[in-house]
Amino acid sequence: MMFHSLDRPAKVGVLALAGVLIGAAAWVGYRHLNGQDVGFAIGGDRFPVDVAGAVRKPRVISARPEMLVLDAIEAAGGETPDADLGRINLAAELQPNTQLYIPVHGESAGEERLGPYASGYQAPPPGGSAGPGPAAADGKVNINTAGLAQLDTLPGIGPVKAQRIIDYRNAVGRFDRVDDLINVKGIGPKTLEQMRAHVSIN
Repeated sequence: MMFHSLDRPAKVGVLALAGVLIGAAAWVGYRHLNGQDVGFAIGGDRFPVDVAGAVRKPRVISARPEMLVLDAIEAAGGETPDADLGRINLAAELQPNTQLYIPVHGESAGEERLGPYASGYQAPPPGGSAGPGPAAADGKVNINTAGLAQLDTLPGIGPVKAQRIIDYRNAVGRFDRVDDLINVKGIGPKTLEQMRAHVSIN
């Protein structure tokens, strides 16, 4: 009733304001659905990456295949002033179900902590699955932080079992002991003994 009592210029102003508000709401909704304002989105080809360490808003982001480490850092609010980005490959592609850890200057985090995002990381050769994991201080693969490619290099572990290790880690939490690998489907005592000398939990 109040709207009809307004004169024509006032009605035009009210309608214009309503249009602006509706447009703004639609834009916010669009950004939300596309995962630009939230850490997670459903469906499509998105996958989770845990961005931790020296970032302003540590979080699990919903990454897209074309996203790089630099994009993930921006999605987590950007790096903190003490972040040591020189130890990270900002142009590396993100890998599903991994943790991107950003160290601070002077931190003694080993290459196994930084994983496939370390500036000096060398990917395993195609088909290489019999040797130990990629270079760490002790030559072992950290089963609590390793990505699919790293786990796939372990003796007796192919891509299927590697993904099961990651799935178990995401569902149950970090491994407290190497022996806990026996709880992963498909890993029996024989496979565990093959892996034991090549893995660590720290």
